[in-house]
Amino acid sequence: MEYRCKNHKENSEKVYRLLKYLIRTSKLIMTAVFSTLIIFPAMEKPLPVWFTPLYLILLTGNAVFWLIRIFLA
Repeated sequence: MEYRCKNHKENSEKVYRLLKYLIRTSKLIMTAVFSTLIIFPAMEKPLPVWFTPLYLILLTGNAVFWLIRIFLA
């Protein structure tokens, strides 16, 4: 089976660095989401209507951006 993203000695450091950035930015987005999910109910406010679409766009966009960068590495 052949993979689209080749991991050679020449690009392994770059691929692993990009994967690290993917994980870090995903963790940052998830932390922001959970913080929002804690803060809004604590203030007795409903979540904004735009919360779920924004969350999905951010998470999907983040994954797509970094995966494209990894495939082009």
